Formats: sequence, structure tokens, C-alpha cells
Amino acid sequence: MLCCKCDCGYLSIIAGIIAGVVLGILYSFGLIATGIIFWTFLAIGLAGVFLAPLYSTRNFSAERDRCFCGHRRLILITSIGTIISAALGLILAPIASAVVVAIVLGFATAFSVALIVALICLARCLCNS
Repeated sequence: MLCCKCDCGYLSIIAGIIAGVVLGILYSFGLIATGIIFWTFLAIGLAGVFLAPLYSTRNFSAERDRCFCGHRRLILITSIGTIISAALGLILAPIASAVVVAIVLGFATAFSVALIVALICLARCLCNS
């Protein structure tokens, strides 16, 4: 996998969608409780937002700058998506039906897994340069 190309973005989106669908289905069957999951996703999203400026200030060379610029948009979009969907899940979990919560859980999982994979790709790219 090439680090600073679109392969990492595609990988993060595909892994996020697969994980979101699987976790949404498991919740709809009653195998997963959502109490701690949405709080964890909210923490992951906030960590992504707070890590982005740290990665941008760690750039000492043009090669490292290219790595962060290649992943910046994906990291920020998935961080914001994770925060919004996790907060929505925390609000809707006690009052909404299981189908709605399963859909929100799927979106939150997709965003958070995509964020984690994007951060791993960025770290790998920074280590290789």
C-alpha cells in the first residue's frame, strides 16, 4: 500500500463501511449494548480533532508536509463525522427505536474506523519519510 496516495483513503472508507454494517447488524440482533460504545466513539473523534494540529506542526520537511496534506481532509471529515454521529447516538439511544439506533451506530462505527485507519496511514507515512 502506498502511503501518500489515495489507497489509504479508499482502505479506510471500505473498512469503515464494513465495520459499520457489521456492528449495526449485531446491535439490531441485541448482541451489543450501546452505552459505552458511543462514548468511546466520541472520545476517538475528539482525539482525531486534537491530533490533527499536532501532526501539522510536526512537519519538518517537504516530504512530511506532503504526508499530512494528503490525509488532512480525510482525518478532519471522519473526526467531525464521528463526533456528530456519536453525539446523535447518545441523544437518540434512550428514546429512539432499535432500527434508528442501529443505523446511527453503523454511521458512527464507519466514521470512527475510517478515522483510525487514516491515522494509522498517516503515522506510517510519517515514519517512512
